[in-house]
Amino acid sequence: MSLFKNLKKRTAILASVFSLIHGGYCESSQTVPYEGIVANINGDIITALDLNDRVNLAIFSAGGNINPDFIDKISQEVLREMITERIKWKCCRKYFPKQDLVSQEEITEYFANLAGQYRMSAEEFEKFLKSNSISKDLLLAQIKVNLSWMEYIKARYGKYASISDSELSRLMRDIKDRTDQEAYFVYKMFFPVNNSNQEKEVAARAQNIYNLLIQGTSFASLAQNFSKSPNAGKGGELGWIYKQQVSSEEYKALSEMRPGQYKIVRNPHGYVLLYLRDKRAAGLDSFTNIKFVQVMVPFGEANTEDSVKHITEFAIDMKKNSVNCHEFIKKAQESGFMAISDSNEAILESIEPAYRDILIGIPGGGISDPIKAEDGLIFFCVLNRQSEKIKVPTEEDIRSQKINERFEVFSERELRELKQAGEIILYGKYKGMTIL
Repeated sequence: MSLFKNLKKRTAILASVFSLIHGGYCESSQTVPYEGIVANINGDIITALDLNDRVNLAIFSAGGNINPDFIDKISQEVLREMITERIKWKCCRKYFPKQDLVSQEEITEYFANLAGQYRMSAEEFEKFLKSNSISKDLLLAQIKVNLSWMEYIKARYGKYASISDSELSRLMRDIKDRTDQEAYFVYKMFFPVNNSNQEKEVAARAQNIYNLLIQGTSFASLAQNFSKSPNAGKGGELGWIYKQQVSSEEYKALSEMRPGQYKIVRNPHGYVLLYLRDKRAAGLDSFTNIKFVQVMVPFGEANTEDSVKHITEFAIDMKKNSVNCHEFIKKAQESGFMAISDSNEAILESIEPAYRDILIGIPGGGISDPIKAEDGLIFFCVLNRQSEKIKVPTEEDIRSQKINERFEVFSERELRELKQAGEIILYGKYKGMTIL
């Protein structure tokens, strides 16, 4: 954990939102002038301008540090997703030409949930979009396509995706018998391998996404755009899981990972990209959510023994005369020379020991003793802490997860058949690209 997080949160949010909506299908006619055609999908075109906008935003989200070879790979990745979006929508309209598969209320709810991922209300999120000249209508159209496809798959394959009571009972029994195991808070992306000829390309695809992640791109944004899991709409979040809820290959990887780490895993169906947010030790049935900021009191350019002593006395006195951490932070803001980090939210039990030992004894609203660093003093200010019970999956949780996994298989099969049956023409440097 760094002492001060990158302060580009607003930029990252904007990039994530852009990556959701640019290149998405809108029911209205296209008004952007063509600048060359890169793909024709059953008569629906994607222009170089469409693709370039979305690729540039992916680069922007990654901080701009992408070499030319990697840009080409991301361009292919983005183009595949744009093609998939067109195919999904055309299929939905073919089978339900006069019927909306999702209601406006469902779209509005999804929009509100998306806003929540950025810790905004729907109203705040809408204002944020407008202030940055982003069309809310385009985002709503993108949401409509994805939700409609999910409903189409459910309508067509629902009777084949059910889980029997006996299977559900066995799964629940296995989980209850092993609640003394470690539990993991997991985010997941999935990239299926449908035949052996796709192995190398899908592996490269997972690696491309991994490279974006380690450059700082939001996992949720990439999951929403590129993952083939049914939980992609939730940013890839699985929540707290036990051994029986993932493949043996994934569980082995999770047991070896540290919180905050990403890892690519090959399971029997394809490649999985895991993000381990937190880990609960075996035997624990609760965890502590903690929210805190760090305040740095710099020693200044002189950094002499006398100046350090003076600054230390000043900072300790400021702490003594602060009723709580909020007043301390306010004084730091008013000082004009102290640095205040973004707020950090984490599970106390999963924080690395050096920081956990500092935070464990600080109550909500409390302030740590000063910690001497090379350039100044660091204070940890605990804004809030709350203990919660580990949630053991309910029967409904397990049933929903297993049904969604089956819908995932049907969705991939349907898309593969639609791509094979459809007329997809690629132009220019994308002409020989494989469409998965």
